[in-house]
Amino acid sequence: GGSMFAWNADAQSHVDVYDKRTLQQVASIASPPFSCYHHVNAFEDPERAGRTVLRIEAHNTDRLAVERQMSCMYDAWFTVENECSLLELELDVPAATLVRSARLDGDGAARPAELPCINPRFVGRPHRWVYRNALGATCGCLQDVEKVDLRARGRPADRWSPGDGRYAGESVFVPRTPGAVSAPCAPDEEDEGWLLLYVYDSAAHASEVVVLDARDLGAGPRWSVRLPAHVPPSFHGCWVPHEAPRS
Repeated sequence: GGSMFAWNADAQSHVDVYDKRTLQQVASIASPPFSCYHHVNAFEDPERAGRTVLRIEAHNTDRLAVERQMSCMYDAWFTVENECSLLELELDVPAATLVRSARLDGDGAARPAELPCINPRFVGRPHRWVYRNALGATCGCLQDVEKVDLRARGRPADRWSPGDGRYAGESVFVPRTPGAVSAPCAPDEEDEGWLLLYVYDSAAHASEVVVLDARDLGAGPRWSVRLPAHVPPSFHGCWVPHEAPRS
């Protein structure tokens, strides 16, 4: 019995960098201790050779506190201390050193959050926007969908709340242009798309699929459909574009 985890606040975390072509380790870079479940993005800085930027949703406290809450998700009550904030690490890969570590909390304006997503066309590229599930204003659950601006240190630029007793699941970003998932994209088109997500209604014990405009979350759902069976609060999914049948 007991937890499989042990947490040593005096130890270091390490960021390991691998060559995607060979799967050989390039560097192992020590950093202050942190724990996380989900990455946001990583990319090579186009303006500084050898520099790589890694962004993650890092827990605000030690891993044991998080594991205690996650032992039963449906009884969990999250707080600022055991949820996550955006953490940005700047790495000098050739020198195998950490250049900078900073929490991007929007100068205190961002709520604790988890389950980040970005436009898939910006994976491995510099980006500005992150969409994630944030704590509701009056409950200790991931309830709202938040859009944060990394140019403003993670300050929230937009937010949508599904309402009392309703809980948004993890968002999936779908580019607005068909077939655009792997197509080139200009920086000013980064938020040109839709967010797809489940919303669970605890009073009705029912779920629906909701579509939000990634440029205007506050406008609310642009489309929704009630599902024939409820989907418990959950996470992780993907968007598969429709393809015409092959002849």
